[in-house]
Amino acid sequence: MIAARSGDVRVRSVECVVRALLRSDLRCDAGTRVVRRAPRGPIVHTPLRGTTKRANATRFPGPLRGYALHMHSKSERAPEDDAPVTTPRQALLGALAASVIIGNFVPFGSIALYPFTLMATWVHEMGHGIAALAVGGAFERLDVFADASGLAHTRYQPGARGGVVAIAGMLAPPLIGAITLGFARGPRRARIALAVLSLAMLASCVSWVRSIAGWIAVPLVALALGAFARWGSPRERMICAQFVGLRLAVDTVTRIDYAFTSEAVIDGVRRTSDVAAITASWGAILPVWSLVIALTSFALVALGLWAAWRAPKRAKDQR
Repeated sequence: MIAARSGDVRVRSVECVVRALLRSDLRCDAGTRVVRRAPRGPIVHTPLRGTTKRANATRFPGPLRGYALHMHSKSERAPEDDAPVTTPRQALLGALAASVIIGNFVPFGSIALYPFTLMATWVHEMGHGIAALAVGGAFERLDVFADASGLAHTRYQPGARGGVVAIAGMLAPPLIGAITLGFARGPRRARIALAVLSLAMLASCVSWVRSIAGWIAVPLVALALGAFARWGSPRERMICAQFVGLRLAVDTVTRIDYAFTSEAVIDGVRRTSDVAAITASWGAILPVWSLVIALTSFALVALGLWAAWRAPKRAKDQR
């Protein structure tokens, strides 16, 4: 019997083993079978009787007569199990439709979307925390509050590093949203994006999240994304990943007014805004940095939407 899987031809009968040992291009595997590595493409076996003969078929003599190895070209390969059943554009439109319908026409739809608003807050505060670690500081805890505000407790040396930490949080939601939109253009990539986000959120709950609202919303969204990554169909994974990127983009646009304020109310307490912290660290005046952050955020959102909308140039983009 001949079995082929992932480019290997496995010969299991004793007579085939003897024949294979006389061939220089075959090798023994585990002492019980002989494996031949194909030079290219997947290898399958089909009976010659009753089928159309192929020019690139390799036939076997003796007891293997009636079987052949067919070297398929890339165009002849069977689609993978997770081959895309929808295009990136369709996934983006599906995510947009889901966001609009849930938010405007589904009863309590705004409540259903609210955890994703808190997810955007989590991304913002994680940007502060990761930047603090990157500049040699410390990331102590992360608070996400029910009013969608948040606070990252960090320690770092005063000076220019404060501006790095502040601007990292401001640009984190549009940056992660753009990366998700542009990367998750196929079911395999969508699964990777959803799994990475889910694992990052769960890990942050263990390491940094310390607020009640954060303990509720962050694991809830993480488990939902993980469920889509594990059990969702190819279409569902793509739409879900695009939905996450789209919600981060929407949050960037709807809360862009924060970039033009010198103070912000966080859990009922008035604090210095991130833009004011950037101005204090890097100089200039607040409107200049507000405009820079706003334009950069919009550019990242536009880049992500373009990357998700553009037609795929290669089959690799659809995986």
